[in-house]
Formats: sequence, C-alpha cells, structure tokens
Amino acid sequence: VKLCVDLLSSRPNGEMVQLTLALASTLLEPNNKAVQSGFTQYFMDADDADLWAEFKEMIEAVSENVKPVRQLKRTAKTDLSPEDEDALRNFSDNVARVSDAMRFLQLLCEGHNEIMQGYIFQQLSNSYSINLLEKIVTLTARFCKNHRAADMCDTEEIVCLTNCFDLLNEATTR
Repeated sequence: VKLCVDLLSSRPNGEMVQLTLALASTLLEPNNKAVQSGFTQYFMDADDADLWAEFKEMIEAVSENVKPVRQLKRTAKTDLSPEDEDALRNFSDNVARVSDAMRFLQLLCEGHNEIMQGYIFQQLSNSYSINLLEKIVTLTARFCKNHRAADMCDTEEIVCLTNCFDLLNEATTR
C-alpha cells in the first residue's frame, strides 16, 4: 500500500503510473477490505496531497484536450504531421491513465466505504484539498456534453467514461 502511494506521489513517468495503478487495483480486487483499510489508514496518517494533485493533473490533461484532439481526428484522418501523431498518442496515453486512476479510486470506495467516499471529495488531513469529484464531472461533460460529442467517443474514451461513472456511482451512494 505504502509503495503504491509513495510511487504515485513521486510523479513518475506515465508507464510507471499505469503499472502502479494496476498493482493497486489488483491488490484491492475483489473487494479486498483489508487492503482497502490499509489505503484508508495510510491516507489518514500521511499528507498525501501530492497524490491527489497527480490525479487532478491527470484528469485536467485529458479534460483540456478533448476538443482539440477531436478536431484533429476529424480534420486530419490522413497525412498527420509528427507533432499531430504525438498529440494523439499522448492523449490516448493520458486517457488510459485516467481510466486506470478512476478504477483504482472506485475500488477504494467500493462497498460503501464512507471514509474514502468523503476523502475523494475532500482530503481534510492534507496540507491542501482537491475536489476530485468536481474534476471528474467536468471530464465527463467534456467527453459527452451533448449527443454529437457523445457520438464522437472512441472505445478508449468510452472505457474511461464508464470508469468515471462507476467511480461517481460508488463515491456518492451510501
């Protein structure tokens, strides 16, 4: 548990983030209350503000780029410049990371874990707090603000949206 939180808080590269989130999610499945309790206790005892800042930045990196990436996908279906290809690849990687983060956070809240439900909303024991639920709602609105935008979602975005909705459901039902 400590290893996962410390690694994520250290702002590692994208691949290490995904591997760490995969490990943390594997530890939490299927509804592993002991590991869930270990994460909860660690969060309560430590100032893990950097972890939540990392999640916020991951979400914002996707949220802020949905519209430009979709425009790029629409207008440049062939003959993409190397910069455009990098932009699409980075966006895809960021969407995958956010999707993994949503799954991890959903598993922390699973089973009506009221402590984690509240903690995702507000981390009172940290030096500063981030309302991740608000960021997640903004992200979902960017992906599918209307029927046309929702129709433009690709498979990767739909998986991410599904994980966002699963987290919002798990984090807000008691």
